[in-house]
Amino acid sequence: LYTKITSRNYPMRLMAYIGFFSYSIYLVHFPVGAWLFSPMSRWLGGLTWGFGMLLCITLHCIVGIAFAKLIEMPMLRVRDVLFPSQGSALGTRYEEEQDTPTKVHNST
Repeated sequence: LYTKITSRNYPMRLMAYIGFFSYSIYLVHFPVGAWLFSPMSRWLGGLTWGFGMLLCITLHCIVGIAFAKLIEMPMLRVRDVLFPSQGSALGTRYEEEQDTPTKVHNST
């Protein structure tokens, strides 16, 4: 269902793309905003507040996506090579419990 919706709907694909990188965007939004706030307020001067906010959001997304692609994803690949997943002990226990038959009490 999700792929059918996003395959035809460009705004949904864009939101899904940004959503995939949302944590990286969250991580960089404060440093980027702090770095840009003073110079941009001087540079924009008389421009509207809405244009400045749109510019900031766009730059936050661009820097966050670049951060994810250049730093976060390569480091996750290194982590997967150095520490391969061995499965969850909780998942194994849950599967074992599902295989055992349960006793049903009849109250009639």
